[in-house]
Amino acid sequence: MSCPDIQKLPHSLHGLDGPEAFLAALATAGVNLDEVLATCIKPSSETGILLGGSLSEGVGNASSDVDLVVLLESESELRPDCDGLIIRAGRSVELLLYRKGIEINLEVYVRKDVEELMSAFLSFAPALYNPSDVEQIPILQPFDIRFLHRLRTGWPLKGLRRIEMWRDEFMVDLLGTYLAVFHYNGFCDLFEDAVAMARDLPEAGVFVGRRGAEQAMLSLLAKSGFTSPNTKWLLHWSALARRQYPATLLDAGRSLLLDAVDDDEVQNFLHRLFEFGQNVLGVLRQDPELRRATDFLRTQIAYVAYEPEAMASNMPIRSLGA
Repeated sequence: MSCPDIQKLPHSLHGLDGPEAFLAALATAGVNLDEVLATCIKPSSETGILLGGSLSEGVGNASSDVDLVVLLESESELRPDCDGLIIRAGRSVELLLYRKGIEINLEVYVRKDVEELMSAFLSFAPALYNPSDVEQIPILQPFDIRFLHRLRTGWPLKGLRRIEMWRDEFMVDLLGTYLAVFHYNGFCDLFEDAVAMARDLPEAGVFVGRRGAEQAMLSLLAKSGFTSPNTKWLLHWSALARRQYPATLLDAGRSLLLDAVDDDEVQNFLHRLFEFGQNVLGVLRQDPELRRATDFLRTQIAYVAYEPEAMASNMPIRSLGA
């Protein structure tokens, strides 16, 4: 039997159209945002608070958690006597609370804990303008991508000045570009592995090939602004992306992910996967910044040619880290 203090109940905080509507619905539900923040944050008008997660992305439901991103300049803004379940997660400290049957997650970020991420992410910026100046390609972890994604897309609830300052400093508008290149190169790496595996174990080649198709889809979607690391929404995002991309391209990706593949169809599956990757690259190269970045990397990284050998000159690069 659940403890009454932490019993989770349905709420009406989903399906809203912006921060004002969310704050009004939260108040109607009997939850005071300032009281929630006071459990771990000292009162301050400068504290940046964003609503992230499924509720702000339009995919929430009556049982969705309320994910609040808290931006702090200093640890001195934290209360020493935080009340709730505290979890260390990546670069943040998370506090789990329940109010009126609503599960609330506070993701607290202190500047000193994310400055290294800022430097790493900004090292990618030259790839957009003069790729030859790039000295390193940062490999961001999922929790870092989640932070940058929520900073970029979250609904500002409080402390807009601090939120805008962090957004500018982290250059979050580059996240889609970074992920488009990152995921596409993930596709190239997995495609090469799929071809190699399929020679001895066809089902393994298809399994890895599907993962490659997912990376190619994520690359395409990142270019259009879908930057969440929570890939369970991939098919949902692809349906929304029909406003921007040809349905035939998106359907080809969905088919690679979902259609059954018999052993005698594996080579055809790999041909379809290759063509899909080439078509995704064609879309990426329509963007001048992505064209410069991908073309530069394709000249720097070796690959194993996909047969027939005549296709090698058009073969995508293998991976960023080869």
